[in-house]
Amino acid sequence: MEKWYIALILVVAVLRGIWEVARLFRKSNTPLPRAVAWSAVGLMIVLVVGVLSMVLWAGITFPEVHPPNLTLSWEGGSAQAWLGTYTWSQPDDTRFPVTSSQDSGHVLAAGSFLTRLPVQTGTRLTLTFDQAPDQIAVKRWPEEYLGRLSEARVWPVELEEGNVLSLEVGMVYEVFAVWEGAWKDSTGNGHYGFQVPATP
Repeated sequence: MEKWYIALILVVAVLRGIWEVARLFRKSNTPLPRAVAWSAVGLMIVLVVGVLSMVLWAGITFPEVHPPNLTLSWEGGSAQAWLGTYTWSQPDDTRFPVTSSQDSGHVLAAGSFLTRLPVQTGTRLTLTFDQAPDQIAVKRWPEEYLGRLSEARVWPVELEEGNVLSLEVGMVYEVFAVWEGAWKDSTGNGHYGFQVPATP
């Protein structure tokens, strides 16, 4: 932020100089030459462009925001689910809403990005978000349909206790979660994916 302050000081100093020149011309009852006036306008435009450049140069960025992470836990292990497509909005420290979005396509198109779980059929998996969502829905597809979305038929998944499911090998899973503002006035949704490969 130091570069921002330097730019601001320069702008104030130059504007102050222009104002003093104009004041001297008024005191002497001498009309301000048109060339001088246009030069002052041009200088102000250059200053505005310069300030914008300084802001970019200073590296001023908005905080990165995204939906809460999803941890996948089973007996003897845990992993973080891959976060795909999402939209998210949450207020920053000044209560100004910061938004972000990502379009990663369908989970079956994620390929090697998917989190792979080295577990067996019947393993009970617990879904734990950094902050609990208001809604959760889970779908699954046979892994043979990876990259073949147009041919895929979705298989339903029943959740136990609201966040526990029984896994089956050879399947790709998608968890869709929605937040409606109960947590820090944050709203949005996210698609999470993982795979239980038939061959570890």
